Amino acid sequence: MLINENAKELIIENANSFILDDDKKSEIKNKREFFHTQFPKEKIAQLDKQHYFQGKGIKEGNFTYELEWNSRILGSIRGGSVYKFGYEEDFTKIKNLLVEILSARNSRSTFYTNNGDLSEFSKEIVKKTNNLKGVARVFIGKILSVYFPDIFMGTYTHQDDFLQSIYPEYKPEAQNVELYLRNNYILLNLKKKYADNLTNEEFVDLLYKLFPIKHESPVKIIEDSENTVIEALETQHYQTLIHRNFKKLFKGKLKYADEERQNEYIGHFDTLEVGILDFLAVDENNDFVVIELKRKSNDSTLGQILRYMGWVKVNLCKNNNKVKGLIIAESKDNKLEYALHVVENVVFKKMKLNVEIDD
Repeated sequence: MLINENAKELIIENANSFILDDDKKSEIKNKREFFHTQFPKEKIAQLDKQHYFQGKGIKEGNFTYELEWNSRILGSIRGGSVYKFGYEEDFTKIKNLLVEILSARNSRSTFYTNNGDLSEFSKEIVKKTNNLKGVARVFIGKILSVYFPDIFMGTYTHQDDFLQSIYPEYKPEAQNVELYLRNNYILLNLKKKYADNLTNEEFVDLLYKLFPIKHESPVKIIEDSENTVIEALETQHYQTLIHRNFKKLFKGKLKYADEERQNEYIGHFDTLEVGILDFLAVDENNDFVVIELKRKSNDSTLGQILRYMGWVKVNLCKNNNKVKGLIIAESKDNKLEYALHVVENVVFKKMKLNVEIDD
């Protein structure tokens, strides 16, 4: 891939003078030592569910809680759903996978071949994670960067953003953990060529400073306007209204897939990979229902919801779970009407809002 020359010059110019704050260096060192001493592979092999899965009453000493909430200095994996740490019925397999990873030799050749391909060890890790629903690249990526900091960088979902800013021709050609591993190798080579004086932590910090990530909150702030009328409600207004009345509107037949986190974000479900779902629900048969809100829907809406449904199928569906799609909008055009005739697991529902003012 050809590098963007402006990005290249930015990296070279700033790498030579970049200094990571001493306090931050110390905090990184202490946090990493915490995991190495408190959660070695022997300890992880003996973890019970209460000390692995969040939401069971234990925070201090809970592995995934410590990894997500108390170690942001090592790279943030906040957001998304609790599913990113796997399902309880796979607990033994998850622990075995983590022990296998932490037993690896601390060498780049353990994970990569000389020509930059994935080693057999890495391919095996990819294969096993693909067979563990929910286990995501943010989780495995952070494990690798915490325990093997000289080989792996503490940036996960933002790898793509950095690489797209630096390499105009960059196109993700893998998914999940495999994508993290391949992107990490590209970033390692980038650092070696243009910022070899920096550690991986310093290089990641530099990337965030040079190529800021645009954080777009799923909850948009709406300013009052004299021109605002009832029939011109924005999608985010509907999002709030449906969230507040979710059980009533769906007559108790649907519930949020990850209630604690979705209630915090008015129903949104962040995949951390392919976008933010307006709602992710499960029905009475425990099948997933992806809900997409639009004011006016067309055939591009179908492509969007199918992408989300595909992600749910690959990452969350277990035990023959099905995934369905529900488009809710004020209207649909004839292109969407035709498309829906051949996509049986996606349906359209019309959204109406009635407002009356009584004496």
